[in-house]
Amino acid sequence: MATAQTALDEIRLAMAATNEIFNQEVFGKRNFSALNEIYTMNAYILPPGGPMVSGLPGITEFWSNLVQSANATGGGAEVNRGDANGRWGR
Repeated sequence: MATAQTALDEIRLAMAATNEIFNQEVFGKRNFSALNEIYTMNAYILPPGGPMVSGLPGITEFWSNLVQSANATGGGAEVNRGDANGRWGR
């Protein structure tokens, strides 16, 4: 049986791996299909100062527009919650 600390450590490792996918693939390579590995179809994001964006298609459009318009090559995005299937949302 896993201890609470072990479970927490596993969650942190999974979140770090998700952040790595986001920063390397989405920002670094502009591989927006990698968002399929990060967000569920019914996920939502709350951009600072902007309206809530819901659903994977909307989230993909949001990140694509942001990364391309800012010519971003790296980001500080971090996942901070997830579901039971191992997918994460911000």
